[in-house]
Amino acid sequence: MGVVTRTAEARSSKMTAAQLYKNMFIDMDKVMPKILPQIFKSVRLVEGDGGVGTVKEITYGEAVKATTMIQKLVEMDPEAMTYTKVIIGGDVLMGTLESVAYHSVVESSDSGECVVKLTVVCTPLPGQEVSEDYIKDSIAQSYQTFYAVEEHVQATC
Repeated sequence: MGVVTRTAEARSSKMTAAQLYKNMFIDMDKVMPKILPQIFKSVRLVEGDGGVGTVKEITYGEAVKATTMIQKLVEMDPEAMTYTKVIIGGDVLMGTLESVAYHSVVESSDSGECVVKLTVVCTPLPGQEVSEDYIKDSIAQSYQTFYAVEEHVQATC
C-alpha cells in the first residue's frame, strides 16, 4: 500500500481565518488543553522555541486511544496561514507508522467564510499497512478540534 494521502476541508462563518490560525496553531499549547481536555491533556515543549524545528510532546486525554504523541513543526507561515507538523513518535503511531504529516492551509473564502484545508500523509513502517480507520479517526479528530476552536473564538471574542 505504501504512503497514503487524504484531504479534508472545514468551513466556518463564525470566525475569521486569522482567528482560527492563531488559536489552532500559534496558541495551540495554551488553547487545546483548555478547550479539549478530553483530547489534549497537556502539551510540553521538548526542543526548540516554538518556531520551525520545535518538538512537542502531547499527552492525550481519556477520549483518545493513544496516550502520547511527539510532533515536530516543519513549516509555519503566519502570513500565508500555512502550518505543517509531523508526528514522529509516541504510541499514537501504533507501531505501524513511521510518521504522519498534517499540512494545514487556512484561507478566507469569497463569501467571507474561514476555510481550513488539511492534507494528511501517513507513512507506514516497512512491511506495514496504513489503516483506513486510523486515517478516518485522525481526520475526525481534526474536525472536532476545528469546531472546538470555533466555539472558543465565539466565546472569547
